[in-house]
Amino acid sequence: MIYLASACIGYQITSISGLSNVGQIRGILVDPQRFSVAGFWVEEYSRRRTYWPILLSQSLRQIHDKRIFINDLEDINDPTDLPRLKRVLKVDYQIPGTKVVSSDDEYLGRAEDFSFNDEDFKIIHLIVKPPLHQRLRKTRLHFTRNQIEKVSRRRIEVKIGPQAQLHSLPETAP
Repeated sequence: MIYLASACIGYQITSISGLSNVGQIRGILVDPQRFSVAGFWVEEYSRRRTYWPILLSQSLRQIHDKRIFINDLEDINDPTDLPRLKRVLKVDYQIPGTKVVSSDDEYLGRAEDFSFNDEDFKIIHLIVKPPLHQRLRKTRLHFTRNQIEKVSRRRIEVKIGPQAQLHSLPETAP
């Protein structure tokens, strides 16, 4: 299923072993090299910490009815215990607010939100808010994963035009 990232903020985290709410999603950790959701920043209810721990995306059992189900509290990790995510944590990549440009360097707007699927947690849509002078014609721009060419700290480069639309169509006809 596809989920909008901004809608996931505030989802309750429920432990299957204890059948209780153990925390709440407070942010999304994005891996810019894979352009996927690596994990979620969590506010735990039982353990008070000075930092937010991380729930890895592969630790999720299911997302249903504004709840995220996990096995138990052991699925919520201390950021220092995750050496594979050290690079991703250091970069702290945030999609909302990132400048979006076309492949010929035309400014298209700022990234506002994104959506991901719950199978492999890859980002599949990018939602862009166009500049003020273009908002009368279009309120939002939507780009699929196939249209995204390059992701850097300061900007996201996308393909637009008829060629990009052809590439984003399904491989086989229904």
